[in-house]
Amino acid sequence: MMWDIASLFRSHSGNLQRFLQRRGSTHDVACDLTQEAFLRLITSQKKDVSSTPLQNHKAYLYRIAANLQIDYARHLKTMPLTAYDKLLNETLADHAPLADDILIFNQAMRIVDQALAEIPDAVRQIYFLRLDGLTFAEISAQLEIPLQTAYSQWGRVMMHLQYRLQSTHLSPKGRKP
Repeated sequence: MMWDIASLFRSHSGNLQRFLQRRGSTHDVACDLTQEAFLRLITSQKKDVSSTPLQNHKAYLYRIAANLQIDYARHLKTMPLTAYDKLLNETLADHAPLADDILIFNQAMRIVDQALAEIPDAVRQIYFLRLDGLTFAEISAQLEIPLQTAYSQWGRVMMHLQYRLQSTHLSPKGRKP
């Protein structure tokens, strides 16, 4: 007899998670063990096609979950730090950028500064106003230029910067592996 796994999951997953949490699992572990219990239920159902069907699928599901929790606890005893991997990684990992990333960034900033120096002042002003968060309409009103001019000048600046960075292999497209 094939069970309707979807309706079983809707009916029992929340209670099964709470059952596992009452037995000491964290919320995340209880969610994982619940999913694993349903996976085991599905696979056991496919293996035991010839055997007599279970009458109490809920009890069988809870027994699977309890056994999975016991196995998980045994695993933690043999590998005690695995439960703290995420915490250890967050605590011990150095999130500071690597030295070569800092050098590449500084070199890219020098190239951007040089490229911006090659651009006329009026166009550079559009670039900086856009970086300040102004819309093209606000830029055109402030500089008293047509909206399309502000937009096209911005595009020219961006193409110039991209060209300069690609020519030095510092942009994502031009960066060598």
